[in-house]
Amino acid sequence: MRPIHRVLLALLVLAAGCSTTDRVGAGSWGEEAVAYFAAWTDAYSRNDTYSVLDFYTPDATIEDRTGVFRDARPSVRTVLRGNTATLTRELVGVFVGADEALALVLWPDFEPEHGMVHATMSAPYIATEIISQDVASLTRSLRVSPDVAAHYEAVVAGAADHWSGGAATGIYSADAEAIDALSGAVLDKAGTSATGVTWVPATLDNVGAAGEPALFLDPRVYGADPERAIGVFDVADADGCTFRMALRWEMADGLVQREYHYPEPESYRTCHATGRVDGWWTDLTPPGPRDQVETGVVATATGAEISIRNGTSELDELVRWGLRQYREAGLGEPRVDTVTFEPTRRCEGVAGRVIAAGGARDLVLCIDVGDLCPVSAPCDAVALRPRVGMLHELAHAWMLDEIDAATRRQVLDLSGRTQWVNDAIPWADRGVEYAAQVIAWGLADEPVSLVELDRPPCDEVTAAYRLLTGTDPRLGCPPG
Repeated sequence: MRPIHRVLLALLVLAAGCSTTDRVGAGSWGEEAVAYFAAWTDAYSRNDTYSVLDFYTPDATIEDRTGVFRDARPSVRTVLRGNTATLTRELVGVFVGADEALALVLWPDFEPEHGMVHATMSAPYIATEIISQDVASLTRSLRVSPDVAAHYEAVVAGAADHWSGGAATGIYSADAEAIDALSGAVLDKAGTSATGVTWVPATLDNVGAAGEPALFLDPRVYGADPERAIGVFDVADADGCTFRMALRWEMADGLVQREYHYPEPESYRTCHATGRVDGWWTDLTPPGPRDQVETGVVATATGAEISIRNGTSELDELVRWGLRQYREAGLGEPRVDTVTFEPTRRCEGVAGRVIAAGGARDLVLCIDVGDLCPVSAPCDAVALRPRVGMLHELAHAWMLDEIDAATRRQVLDLSGRTQWVNDAIPWADRGVEYAAQVIAWGLADEPVSLVELDRPPCDEVTAAYRLLTGTDPRLGCPPG
């Protein structure tokens, strides 16, 4: 089997030609990337779910061997919502590509276990994550067989030999490619052995792992060969300057097909004063609260614009659908200035709310794009629950302009309730929540069970809807 015939020439030439004086004061290249993932780690370690979610796009997904989602890519919010353990992690190192990063972390409250988080960036946010675990932990816990572990350890040893000028037969496929993750270039191997560069597989000694290899296997179906792995190496150039490089392998039939190279900024810039490439981190600061970022706008029938925060195309369409239900029922569109979806701290303890302050109205609906699909069913339409939630919150905004004190009194008398608004009493006993749910029931395009209101009689709900809107409900009561 032929070894790779392409190589990371640019990095190796720099390593060979960089003098000691060039390395002094080499600048701050990549510091923003390290600071970004340090802040990301801190958010996890504070077990602050909302601060963690500030780092992710609204539709960000995660692939993780360790959790209950082994065969899927759930949203990050879904994973965090289902997590019952500590989120604490420590940042050990960061390796960068043009639009991605590898973050080496330690989970101190577990075995301990080390992980490599492969993050695809949509700066300033993380769009996808794949979490790999160190091979020693996987082997000890019987999640990887000794044969699979030995195979990948041989890949690490072979790659180190190859990049140090050896043959490394039996590791790479005949047409394997090595790719610079910073530039995307496929680079030529010519002259590698003349550079005097030596690659040595790194270990996890620096975090107390007793010489275990810095080798990480990507998540796959339980017990299967992942055919994706990441190794970390200490690279010494001809002048004796050592920096760290991570290699990410994509495999097939046990052989490397593609190999991506990621430098560690902190050590790499000490050896390379010039020739560095900018990437997603350039001039970047860690993101602030996501619910302050406008992701889009939705136009109303009157030409006004509603600012959407934490939106996606699917969530934006849910807003349009809700407005259309009111318009087609002859009620007119509720006045709303902004619509905010999860993550937002304003969702703590509630499913949604309308905040009217200073003349502005912000509708908060505590769902994300992962909540739109029915559970255990094909996702060919938005589930009923988020549609009712949208109609319910829009009803709160609509009632601020359309419902007077006399109507409120009539609805309270009809429903047997005594107070319109009082946070000290149960949700279902508040007249305003009863009214909003009745309006949502009347506007929905499929039957809605009012279980939250203890299933009031349909004739009562119909009468309440007529009191509130002056019209008949879309579906009405079933026959009989």
